[in-house]
Amino acid sequence: MSKIYWKELVAKLKNGNVSEQYEVDFNNEEIHFKDVALLNRHGILVPEELIVYNDADIDFSDDPELNDKEIERINLSMKIVDSLPIEPEIKEWIKKEGIDVSALLADVVVSFYKTIKNINKHAAL
Repeated sequence: MSKIYWKELVAKLKNGNVSEQYEVDFNNEEIHFKDVALLNRHGILVPEELIVYNDADIDFSDDPELNDKEIERINLSMKIVDSLPIEPEIKEWIKKEGIDVSALLADVVVSFYKTIKNINKHAAL
């Protein structure tokens, strides 16, 4: 297996001129995420610490636009999270994961209600 500098390999991949496997020399250089994606598509994993990107380069065209109603829902959900008497670590996790607390609480209350109703029904028998 011959060794190749990562930029040379990217150029070969873009031109479709790769006919053998290489050992890739990353030379501890930062590599733009678009080049990383190309390398990954060909089974070449780039060390995470070398991957760089600029937020402006990210294409969000496939993401739905946020409307006022969605923003209001998110704000309400964050207010609910902030008012809950739970540990800060859990609050941060909820925010990080983007959990819709309003929907979650509604599901929990309905589930709790059905469980209690079922327990009472079976206890009466």
